[in-house]
Amino acid sequence: MGFLKFRPMACNGRNFYYLLLSVIVFIIFLFLLPEVSFLVFSLTLAFFYKGSYILRFFRISFLKIKKSAFVSINKLVSFFSPKAPRWIEDQKNTVFKRAVGESTESIANNLRSPLQKGYECLRLGIEQVNVDTSDLCSSIGGSSGTGRYNVNLLNIGLGDFAENTDRYSFILSAAAKKLGCMVHTREQGLTSGLLRGGGDLIWRVREKDYSRHGNIENALSDKVFLKTLTRSYIKLIEIDIPVADLFNHQSIFNLEKMTYFLEKLKSVAVEKPIGISLKSPDKIHLEAIFENLWLRDIKIDFITIEERCCGTTESGINVLTDIEENFMKSINDAKQTLRYFELDTKIIASGKFVSEFELLRALSFGADSCITQTPFEWLLKGKLNSPLGSSADVKYLIENFHTHTLKAAAKLMGECGFGGVDLVSAERFLKKVGNTSVKNLQNYYQIK
Repeated sequence: MGFLKFRPMACNGRNFYYLLLSVIVFIIFLFLLPEVSFLVFSLTLAFFYKGSYILRFFRISFLKIKKSAFVSINKLVSFFSPKAPRWIEDQKNTVFKRAVGESTESIANNLRSPLQKGYECLRLGIEQVNVDTSDLCSSIGGSSGTGRYNVNLLNIGLGDFAENTDRYSFILSAAAKKLGCMVHTREQGLTSGLLRGGGDLIWRVREKDYSRHGNIENALSDKVFLKTLTRSYIKLIEIDIPVADLFNHQSIFNLEKMTYFLEKLKSVAVEKPIGISLKSPDKIHLEAIFENLWLRDIKIDFITIEERCCGTTESGINVLTDIEENFMKSINDAKQTLRYFELDTKIIASGKFVSEFELLRALSFGADSCITQTPFEWLLKGKLNSPLGSSADVKYLIENFHTHTLKAAAKLMGECGFGGVDLVSAERFLKKVGNTSVKNLQNYYQIK
């Protein structure tokens, strides 16, 4: 507090004004309050003489208080704001390690804490088998004379990348061509980047692709639409069926009209495997669809079960939510329905798959192949948003991740004794359902 020490007042113009103002204040208080006039004069003189130091002291103190308040508020907001769970960070670390070529161990659990409810893991087999990555595929097609196509276990889903969609889709398509997997067009449709990349495509015929024609007959007579069906880069054709309109008789997407559309489409695209896509349907919807197809003797080659809200940003990753549980139940319901009608239709699961454990888990529920965009979107946005990133670099990262993940999946299948993708059993998956109780997924979800 050195600035409060007395120092002689220098004789300059500013100090003269300080003294004059102090005298004026003294005279005013001398007439109003004579008993305190001398005290007010002394304080006024001290303030004017050392006022700048006193104001500086209070200003610095105020800034320190303000800074402390901001820090406290930020800590409070960060405490209540949602954070990505630790297991998601572990997933991202695994993705980037595999992308840059680092060897990682096979992931035999869902990366949650073993002490918490919801932890899942794989029970390794007594006898191990050798599984090659070339065996991790399923043959789709062959119904009503259609061609057959070997679909990779891990396929790429195209996301909405806004203004970068064309660039990113080119990278994904080029990587898929080299990897021997497919790119699912999803809601983005056939972008120019996908065509330039040269990869094999699962073309989703979206609602707007046929609803803009007014009725199904006009869509099937459109020359551009018919020509697209025959393109060589399109290997699988998928019809998106909105579950909400399935029993709405006024909608052009209801069950009867969709069945009619599938029947006409199969007569036009006779050489292409044709399937349908549903977002986490209930068993009632599945039974109604396949009963209708069975009665008309219409055989489809595959059905895609898509997870609802299948976004891939960090905030879009779910932590064992009802969405994820319903997604898995829908896969098993589809498997049971197909078995009831004795159909050879394949199931493609489209969700947020990152590790080989999640891929095998989907297979145990009845899926034959998987589609994901989550890890590929992490690689795209994590690298291309940097000025050092290039399309060639990211393509290399995507290829590395896909290759190492399939190798890890083959190794894990061999350690569990699964000789093929159709032999993965939910009985070997264990789930912690309480503090001391554990069940296998077959009993927990009543998988048949």
